[in-house]
Amino acid sequence: MYYVRKLKPDRSLTGAIPAVVTMTAFFATMALFGPRPAFYVIAVALALMATYSAVTYTRTHSTGDLLGAIYLSFACLACLSMPNALLYGEKRPYLFFVIGMVCTGIGLAYLLFNRRLKWRGRELFELAAMPVEQVGNGYTARPLPAGRVEYSREEILAFAEFAGKHLIALPIVESNRVVLRLVKMGNEYDPSVWFRPDYAGKTWVSIGFDGNVAVNLSQEDYLDYRQNLSFDQLCASLGNLFVEFLDLFRKGEGVRVMDRLDALQMSILS
Repeated sequence: MYYVRKLKPDRSLTGAIPAVVTMTAFFATMALFGPRPAFYVIAVALALMATYSAVTYTRTHSTGDLLGAIYLSFACLACLSMPNALLYGEKRPYLFFVIGMVCTGIGLAYLLFNRRLKWRGRELFELAAMPVEQVGNGYTARPLPAGRVEYSREEILAFAEFAGKHLIALPIVESNRVVLRLVKMGNEYDPSVWFRPDYAGKTWVSIGFDGNVAVNLSQEDYLDYRQNLSFDQLCASLGNLFVEFLDLFRKGEGVRVMDRLDALQMSILS
């Protein structure tokens, strides 16, 4: 099925920054100090990325984050053991870590091509914009009410866990509500996503334990649309989308939520 895109094309290269910085440091160290320190530089970079994935897993409980942390840990240990394997023939530890990399890498490749490693912010913004045809006066810096739901606290918390596990949104649980922060690919390295989850000035949908639903759309995300869509309609549509997802999840049809997101056929990196 063909969908008319209402978001501007994604030209962000943020996701490539860690790899570019790591390889630049590797070759610079190789030229200045030789191979052993160069592999240690890569090992340090991989350890930092593994830590990022592990911490993110504690926020989302996503299988991809957990598998990524394991893969990067194996890669780090492989780099640490590679100099001894090349210089002194101590290949057994190196081969063990490489086998671990290959096994976990296969799992990551499967998740990658099935869009299970990507944050779904762009899909959500596209889905929210589909029913909005009216062009409005532009952005308004305030959260808007988006109706009510009749679900228990336990059902709302279970949905929040589902949303985090599938990278639909970052769940932030408060005393009286759950805030689901939308994250687009390219923004996943923001400290407010993985280090200290926060939603100030960002796009979010909150579901109160009293049933009230509210939506906040950030100026950055609003300006990512090709047109100045009606702000009120856009917020209402985004709130309705999450209410619909919550209803599907409550009925045991969470797979249909993922099907709707996958149907947009967005890039695995976007």
